Amino acid sequence: SGHIILQENLTQQQMVVEKGKTIQLDLNGKKLTLQKDNGPGLTVQGSLEIKGNGTLTKEGYGYLIDNSGTDDINNEKEQNGTKNSALIRNLGTMTIHDGTFTDSGIVIKNDDSSAQVYGNLTIKGGTYHCTSDKSFANIQN
Repeated sequence: SGHIILQENLTQQQMVVEKGKTIQLDLNGKKLTLQKDNGPGLTVQGSLEIKGNGTLTKEGYGYLIDNSGTDDINNEKEQNGTKNSALIRNLGTMTIHDGTFTDSGIVIKNDDSSAQVYGNLTIKGGTYHCTSDKSFANIQN
């Protein structure tokens, strides 16, 4: 459990919020780049609050955020590269208050249809962009 405030742009492999842990991530206007290939950049099994008007991005294939815990997003910019199936997969509880979310595939996937597991998603604001010329949904529920 704890509070993380970015003091400069940061690149790292991945982040995991374990079950039973609570993290508050303040992007503080900075950019956090996650580089995990073939898997999620940020796995949330516990509780995470993201804030701070910064940018969270991922390089490589896989979800930027894979949430099965509790995730609360406030005023940030999230974006993925071009090799992803979805920017965010939510199988837990997620509230988005505001932000800009951009991906070349599905922006928010609120289910795992193969396992018939569905998340609880509340959207209070934000802008959602799919950059593909194919017919992807911004939000799949």
